[in-house]
Amino acid sequence: FLRGNRGALALACASALVVTGDPGLDRVVPVASTHEYVGALAGGAACARIAGTGHIGLVTKPDRFRDVVGDFAAVQREDMEP
Repeated sequence: FLRGNRGALALACASALVVTGDPGLDRVVPVASTHEYVGALAGGAACARIAGTGHIGLVTKPDRFRDVVGDFAAVQREDMEP
């Protein structure tokens, strides 16, 4: 994915959260690739790992996923307040 899109990722101007699972469990996108992807994003990209899950943490750990995304959104909201 990064090969053809690195330039476009560097143009991102919004904060982003990339959520990954455990290295041994996420067989769809290697965690190392996730960190490379986050490094290519501009605009305050963050990476969060959900322990005990693979690629679909939204399904396998929905409460933890909700907390991770909710915490990120709360920080973004605070940063937008005047």
